[in-house]
Amino acid sequence: MAKHRAFTAIETLLTLGIIAVTTGLSVPMYRNFQIRNDLDLVTEQTIQGLRRAQVLAQSGESDSAWGFYVQDGVLYQGEAYAVRDAEYDEHYPVPPTINTSGLSEVSFSRIEGSPSQTGEVIIQAINGETRVIVVGLDGVYSSTGIQDAVEEGSSGGGSTSGGSTSGGSTSGGSTSGGSTSGGSTSGGSTSGGSTSGGSSSGGSGSGGSSSGGSSGGSEPSCEDRFAVADDGQITTTGNVNAVFTVLGSQITYGAGGPEVQVHVDVSTNGGTTWMSLFNGADVDGGETETVSNIPNGSQVLLRVNGRYSWLFNKTYISNNSDGHIEVLRNGDLPPDYEAFDNQNDLASFLGTILQDGVVGIGEYDAVFLAELGDLNESSADFQDAVIQVTFSQPEGSCSTSDDPRFKVHFNRVENVGQGDAQNKVYVGEQGMLFGEDEWIPLINSGVVLVDNFLSEDVPGLAAWRSNGYLRVLLHGSHSLGSKEIVDATVSFQNAGITSVENDTGQNKTENPFDSIVNDGAGGDEVTVAADNLSVSYQARVTTADDGIFIHWEEQDGAGVDEGGSSGGSSSGGSDEGTGGESGDESGNDATDSSEDSDSDSGGGDTDETPDPCAVAYTITSDGKITINEPADVTFRVRGSHMTYGTRGPEIRSYVSASFDGGEGWQSLFGFRDVDGGERQTFTDIASGSQLVLRAEGRYSWLFRSHSENGDGTGRVKVLKRKDPLPGTTPYSNVGDLKDFMRSLIDGNRVNIGKTSLLLLFELQDLSSDSDYQDLATEVILEKPAGGGICGSSDDGDESGDEGSGGDDSASGESSSSGGSSGSSSSDGSSEGDSGEKMTICHFPPGNKNNPQTLSISSSAWKAHQKHGDREGACESDADGDTIANSQDLCPDTYTPEEVPTAYMLFKKFALTSNSPIFRKGPRKKVSEFTLEDTRGCSCEQLVDVAEGKKAYHFDQFPRLLREVQSLFPFYTEGARNYGCGIAIIQMVKNFE
Repeated sequence: MAKHRAFTAIETLLTLGIIAVTTGLSVPMYRNFQIRNDLDLVTEQTIQGLRRAQVLAQSGESDSAWGFYVQDGVLYQGEAYAVRDAEYDEHYPVPPTINTSGLSEVSFSRIEGSPSQTGEVIIQAINGETRVIVVGLDGVYSSTGIQDAVEEGSSGGGSTSGGSTSGGSTSGGSTSGGSTSGGSTSGGSTSGGSTSGGSSSGGSGSGGSSSGGSSGGSEPSCEDRFAVADDGQITTTGNVNAVFTVLGSQITYGAGGPEVQVHVDVSTNGGTTWMSLFNGADVDGGETETVSNIPNGSQVLLRVNGRYSWLFNKTYISNNSDGHIEVLRNGDLPPDYEAFDNQNDLASFLGTILQDGVVGIGEYDAVFLAELGDLNESSADFQDAVIQVTFSQPEGSCSTSDDPRFKVHFNRVENVGQGDAQNKVYVGEQGMLFGEDEWIPLINSGVVLVDNFLSEDVPGLAAWRSNGYLRVLLHGSHSLGSKEIVDATVSFQNAGITSVENDTGQNKTENPFDSIVNDGAGGDEVTVAADNLSVSYQARVTTADDGIFIHWEEQDGAGVDEGGSSGGSSSGGSDEGTGGESGDESGNDATDSSEDSDSDSGGGDTDETPDPCAVAYTITSDGKITINEPADVTFRVRGSHMTYGTRGPEIRSYVSASFDGGEGWQSLFGFRDVDGGERQTFTDIASGSQLVLRAEGRYSWLFRSHSENGDGTGRVKVLKRKDPLPGTTPYSNVGDLKDFMRSLIDGNRVNIGKTSLLLLFELQDLSSDSDYQDLATEVILEKPAGGGICGSSDDGDESGDEGSGGDDSASGESSSSGGSSGSSSSDGSSEGDSGEKMTICHFPPGNKNNPQTLSISSSAWKAHQKHGDREGACESDADGDTIANSQDLCPDTYTPEEVPTAYMLFKKFALTSNSPIFRKGPRKKVSEFTLEDTRGCSCEQLVDVAEGKKAYHFDQFPRLLREVQSLFPFYTEGARNYGCGIAIIQMVKNFE
């Protein structure tokens, strides 16, 4: 009989023990895996939720803002989660194993898609591992990899945030990241770019200051070119060209690992918009690119991104003050960082610019050192991207106080319909950009500056300098009732005005010398001041341009007072003598303008020529303004900046006015939220009226506050020209204020017109940190418009609006001036040259909505092509895409174009068949859009324009080009993979 062996008790217990131990090990491992999977899922769905909210807002879905509430994973419609319309909620469940902190919600504005808050969303699992999602100003979202919170900041913390998967090991994930603790490993401060504890001045006064000025504490001039602030932000102090050169870049994913791709972007407006450098390609060293015509006062920032698959993706901006980017100037000692692993050291990249161990670059150069890894001493080498920036001045961009020069002050800028005028001056053929009240040279070092021609289609005044005259022009070509109204004063220094002449042809100004001003197309007016140092130019354009010639001659010392500023009348007034000094107070204000007297009189400053348009007024001790003679009162919003909490959503601002001391109120600007540029005029206000201005701030039901001058709270500052700034902390560093505030400041004084008052409102808690820039409103008090050039007429006389500026059918009309300019153009419909003829579609300068088919000689084609004319008759279809030449913005449209490389989502469009019909969605349904809507452009071509790779014919329409190029990078990157969304197609379709 066979025996069957049974398990002994010991064997059974041993087996059960092994099972228990195995279970005890595997269950926690599985649990940890599940938690990490939850972390990945929530991170990814949060990014997708944010992106979806922004796309919905940009496409104008439900005509509303959209946002994402992080804690509960809710996509919502509305400006804030608390006031959302719950009917539209979309839920992205967050498991109980995950906690969130940092930004709790982000909403995106309608159309622009701007985030209400920027910063970090921190997602943390219960095992301590975290991920951080960064929400930037441009809506770009980047996420770190999984990091162990316990190990964060340890000496081995070179993890690439994703390299470690278990106990937070950091050795394998190092990315040449390391520590400087803000750049301190060699005793050098990162503020201003110095790494040796000294000033980064570069040794010389011009351009050498690291904190915003030349040596000796004087204000920076255009000759300085730029200044570097403590946080690394570069602010230009003159018109410049910037050359960006990559000296080197070396970063790997872990020691000896694969290369991390590095990309560099630049912003010239403080981070509002960004442009890819070097065609958006990965940089290694030797790449160079020039960004031309950066205007004075621009904030230049670099953004460096390093990415390796989904494992590593980090971005740092040069003014983040987080220690990841340092700035070096001439004479600085380079930081002594040891190279990571076996990579080249920093000195090898700096070798070409090192002299005797210190940085030897030009006084107008700066070098940026970027570290994309973690800042700890074991691995940070600041060689992930080493970029040199060289600033040069375009010829004729910088004026000195000894040379003849001019500037433009804008008294009124108003747009109707599609008008796009701004307080800017574009000079010469390159459209060199100058701001309001910025001096523009006429002669430089004894050489008269001569522009070949001017760029007409610009959003502001265009100027053309020549020997003895200045041509000033406001561009028309506005249809369907659109109009631009610009009142400007052109002032001269070291030069005097000899005469003013009207322009010719379609560029002539209507009735400029008839002393009649209104807002109709024929209501233009030109007046020369009695001192022959300034011209008041009041232009109204619809379909045709308005231009004038101002003839000048050099006069040393003309227009220069003891302070070196222009002494010319800021309004181009008449010979009314003391017109602004009449009234109860007679304008004899003997007290210092810096003192708040109970009887501050209007009508001019004691150190300047009185303005003949000014009216007398008094300011009471509590800030109420009494108008002491009949006046026109204009309210002009200079800007508004208020958020609900630090980096929170925008608080909306509304303005009302009272002319009876606060008894009755009049809403201004249709009681719409104001941001800057709004303007409204009240005419014939009676003498003795008491003016009170009220500002109100609202954010949903969470915030509501109002202030008014005269309420005794101290929340309103009423300031006159040359009054001192508010004494609060933000004004100790003017560069930290918003652009609209900085433009109102000259030195430490208020810089506004002689007939103006500036009211600064603080709607939040009063403290030493109050910035008084919640709302800045200029109040202009002038004699009534019926008295001549003073005031702003609201006659509304539109008679003849289109009369004298009708379509110009003369194909030979020159885009340059006739008469005294002596220059000519060759747009003739029948060239006199013998030789081969060709047919073109010609767009008359200033009247581009009326293209004409011309026959010209082949030799003249290049000149026509340069300003946007197209080969072939206007009604023909040169590229066979079914769109006529005159309407086709993209020649040689490729039909069909390449299908997106990934897959198409619904409401994403691309041409996917041999027809002009766009297709949408993964099943390629027929959409409502055709090539006619995109003006002959395929999806790929639209993205080329948006990314700045090609302009096609979009450069004929600068405003449309700017709108398309303002799309966020994530949008265009997505369009290359999935097809173009509605936003970009509607943008082109709706453009007139």
